[in-house]
Amino acid sequence: MAERGAGQPSWPLSPYDLSVNYGKPGAAGLGPDWFGPLEPITPLAPPEVAGRQWDYLSGYNLATFPRGYAPISFATLRGLADGYDLLRLVIETRKDQVARLTWTISSRDKKASADPRLAAVRKFFSRPDGRHGFADWLRMILEDLFVIDAPTLYMNRI
Repeated sequence: MAERGAGQPSWPLSPYDLSVNYGKPGAAGLGPDWFGPLEPITPLAPPEVAGRQWDYLSGYNLATFPRGYAPISFATLRGLADGYDLLRLVIETRKDQVARLTWTISSRDKKASADPRLAAVRKFFSRPDGRHGFADWLRMILEDLFVIDAPTLYMNRI
């Protein structure tokens, strides 16, 4: 590391204050072995950074069901939507309103209306998942949107 003059603070470091050595055989943490199993990585944060006040719970990132740490689960939200008739009527009314809208896929360029790619996209969206028509598929997406606020789509590239 480059030497600093008297009276200069030791932090923050500039990229120009560092020197890197490569290829010292047997030196853990240097050169090609910089991320080896021997020496732990030195902290990069300045000393005035306090870090986390509390550690994560053990196994926090090993969630076995969605929203495991949330006070209201997806199952509770789905149960509320299915068990409370007034809420179900509101959801179904909104789904009916959105599914009734007409849709089309067209090109901005009017000359390209005969483009075979447009026909392929229209055909795809007539049955987006290969089983359900667009209106039914849209209703399934809207159900997840209105009930749990987490619609999810998975695109399988073949």
